[in-house]
Amino acid sequence: NNSNSKGSYKVNKAGTTFTFQDYANKNQYSYLHCNNATGTSNVVGWETSNTLSATHWHVVPATTAEIDMKAVEGNTYATAYLPFNVSSVDNAEVYVGKFNEDKTILNMTKVDGGIPAEKGVVLVGNTEKATLNIGATTATISENDLVGTNINIAFTNDAPRANYLVFGKNNNAVGFYAPSASVANIPANKAYLNASALSTPAIALNFNGTTTGVNTVVLGENGVNAPVFDLSGRRVAA
Repeated sequence: NNSNSKGSYKVNKAGTTFTFQDYANKNQYSYLHCNNATGTSNVVGWETSNTLSATHWHVVPATTAEIDMKAVEGNTYATAYLPFNVSSVDNAEVYVGKFNEDKTILNMTKVDGGIPAEKGVVLVGNTEKATLNIGATTATISENDLVGTNINIAFTNDAPRANYLVFGKNNNAVGFYAPSASVANIPANKAYLNASALSTPAIALNFNGTTTGVNTVVLGENGVNAPVFDLSGRRVAA
């Protein structure tokens, strides 16, 4: 229950043995187990007495995953950056983004055939959850300025907020915005924009005429002093 000990792990399978590789420390591995006295290498573990029966673990391959979507002006949105291939997505369309010439707008392009691993995308739907079907994908993504992370990125001196724009909404228009001091990190498996080469604290999205409403976003016309929140409800910079 110690939040400081939480991490993100990759599951490796060799025969019937499963090891868990720490994403943050590539050379560290752990096993699913209990009753580790030191508590320094547990993925899942606890102290127990000799009077209790042994714990049995069952590893079942995942075939689907769900992503929570947030409602904005009649649609629902989320970003994703996943460590596995997705063959198809139910209840959402998949988009990638490419900067316009002056890097003030992200032109969004729909992708069919799923999501390749480790590609940043924006999901657009109209339900509370999107279902990802895990498997081989026919999608190809060549031009995409969306990047992402498979582990939490805590904002520190080594990872300053000024280097990132996070997905959120301003006056009910979605876009990518500079995170404020109240935003502690970027969650695992989320997409973001690299802001180190940008001269603006906000990037509008252009969905090529689809009726999402976000193609009306123009920087400077959305009340720069109004509160701005990401889609987890955390306040970001206007």
